[in-house]
Amino acid sequence: GFERVTAVEASPRRSRRLMENLSRLGLVEKCQVVVEEGQNWVPSSEDQCVHGILVDVPCSATGTGARRPDVLRRGSDLKELLKTQEMLAM
Repeated sequence: GFERVTAVEASPRRSRRLMENLSRLGLVEKCQVVVEEGQNWVPSSEDQCVHGILVDVPCSATGTGARRPDVLRRGSDLKELLKTQEMLAM
């Protein structure tokens, strides 16, 4: 089990949806949602003890490309994506 989870999400829209889902599941008390770029987030003094990190990094969407070619990233986008993934992994 866990005592508390901090979810860091850059998108306000996805953060709202996450809060709605947490509320529906009765998990609001166990989760803090922070709207911020993951690579910029630093735990506050009350969150100093981080026991683990699960990262859902932005992806290239190549798995859905056959069904939705509009979501595929192009040349320079892929380079920026790789930079973001590397920053989140460090």
